Amino acid sequence: HDSFYDRLFDIHPTCRSLFKNNMIVQGKALVKLITTALTMLNDLDNLVPVLINLAKGHTAKGILAYQYSIVGEVLLWTLKLCLGEAYNDNTQLSWLKIYSLMLSVILPVAIEEELKLKEKENK
Repeated sequence: HDSFYDRLFDIHPTCRSLFKNNMIVQGKALVKLITTALTMLNDLDNLVPVLINLAKGHTAKGILAYQYSIVGEVLLWTLKLCLGEAYNDNTQLSWLKIYSLMLSVILPVAIEEELKLKEKENK
């Protein structure tokens, strides 16, 4: 997870301020989320609420919907780095499908939560 966050902060330095936790704790949370998503891929009834809560929690911490695309790019970069020669077109396609599935739940919730926050700010 160090490679992931190093890369994230290299390409999007403003993200650093969004992370209040110790980065070891944050890295463990990232691994746990990925593991949860992978183990629940065939159990969407249980995965969807996890992703909804994730989106709401992230929005409350100031993470914006567009930043998920940066995370996706960094995730693929990190997988390629860590897997080396084992990373191929099939691996990339599989991860793109998984992340796209996750985003199909996360993004609408994140956008809705952002709009609610803006409405509150404008009152």
